[in-house]
Amino acid sequence: MSYLLMQILICLLIAGLIGMIIGWLLRGGCKGVLKDNDTQWENKLLDTNNNWEQKIQGLLSEHHETTQEADLKIINLREAINKSKDQIAILEQKLKKANSDITLKNDEIKKIQEKADSFEKELQLTKENLEKAKATHQSEIKEWQTKLDKTHQEHKQKAQSLLGDTQNKIKSLEQQLNDSKEKLNISQAKIETLVEELENTRKVYKIMQVELRSARNKLSQKEIEAQQPSTPEAQPLLNNNNFNENEKEEEEEKISKPTLLKEAKNGKKDNLTLVKGIGKVLEERLNNLGVFHFEQIASWTKTEQAWIDKYMSFPGRIEREEWVQQAKKLLKGIETEFAKRVKSGEVPTSKKE
Repeated sequence: MSYLLMQILICLLIAGLIGMIIGWLLRGGCKGVLKDNDTQWENKLLDTNNNWEQKIQGLLSEHHETTQEADLKIINLREAINKSKDQIAILEQKLKKANSDITLKNDEIKKIQEKADSFEKELQLTKENLEKAKATHQSEIKEWQTKLDKTHQEHKQKAQSLLGDTQNKIKSLEQQLNDSKEKLNISQAKIETLVEELENTRKVYKIMQVELRSARNKLSQKEIEAQQPSTPEAQPLLNNNNFNENEKEEEEEKISKPTLLKEAKNGKKDNLTLVKGIGKVLEERLNNLGVFHFEQIASWTKTEQAWIDKYMSFPGRIEREEWVQQAKKLLKGIETEFAKRVKSGEVPTSKKE
């Protein structure tokens, strides 16, 4: 705004100078020099004066517009200043309150600092007392430390000694356990052998009983024939003997000989001990009979099982111990739990001597 006022003043000064020059010329100050060009200069001066007046009017109008805008801005600034004053007043109140709170906090801090100083003094005093006590009982602490180290060393030696004795006892017990396991395995093998022998003995006993009955029947028949050769009462005894022979024939019809081999196929026999119930001894007997492979056992019928039972003198064992079912699984590549135990060497009767 001041810049516009300066421009207006400069324009007025220039216009005044031009007016003075024109007046001086009109009064004849330079008549000799400008006598011929008075009219020309007058026109130029008038034109210049008109131009300057137009410029001055334009500047005045611009100044007026600028003044209005400046007034609006001033009004807005005054409103903003008033709002700022209100906010400043509010902030001043808050500042006063904050200063008051700070003063209160400072008082509290001073009180806390005083308490801290008091605690610090007490702590320092306690430290001094502890240092004095430590210095007083230092020898006692060293003595107790020595005793503690000695006791610790003694306990450590005792613990190591006990640990060594315990380890030796554990090794001894493990050795006894292993010996017991071996004895148990041997006992189990002996028990299985005794069981097989018992079954064989039972079979022989049954056969002897049958032969004894047959001999008794024959003896009775002979005695009857000697005493009453023509009596009709002797006929029932003869019929009874015929009945025993018929029964024997029917029993023989219930068994049939399975397919047996002279040697293993391709010279490689199966490990028959993988079948639960077949030990090394029984496997050897089956091989001697002509049984080398799982497929042979898996194909046995009831009558063929009866033939093997009768030949090996262990009636009902094949069906009871499910040899056929086990052989079928092994033939398909299914490994039974018993087969796993045999392969891991846990079954004594399946081990090679």
